[in-house]
Amino acid sequence: MWRAIAALAGVLSGCATAPEPVHHKEPAPLCGGDLAGTEWWGQDRLQAYVVQTADQNCAAGAAARGGYGEVRVVVRRGSEGAPLIETEVDAVHSAGLTDDDRLCVRAETEHALESLGKESGPEDLWKHLGAEAIFFVGFARPAPNPEF
Repeated sequence: MWRAIAALAGVLSGCATAPEPVHHKEPAPLCGGDLAGTEWWGQDRLQAYVVQTADQNCAAGAAARGGYGEVRVVVRRGSEGAPLIETEVDAVHSAGLTDDDRLCVRAETEHALESLGKESGPEDLWKHLGAEAIFFVGFARPAPNPEF
């Protein structure tokens, strides 16, 4: 068992890279085993893409206002194959998040679906995502101001 853990750690460490400044919305490719074709793989890819790009492109606005919490994202296939995206701020576990934060997460979800659709093709995208994908995008609570 320890050999398997060591082997997995070696494989995953090959994915680690030094952090670079972010100048665009595209996240680094996700690494891992050959899981393409499985439903959870597609949902996991979508969530990882949206969480990463929302952190890069939406979190600063929320933090500047002192906002934190979660935005719930639901993606379903529409009647003509186009994605239907619902986003909602979790009112119980959030404070200070605005409609701008919710719309930013929605825009990142649209961008992710477009990118993943180009990668796999529009029909294959839904084969990988299944009927519905539900996940949350979190915004960390800002650090307290030491002046208070």
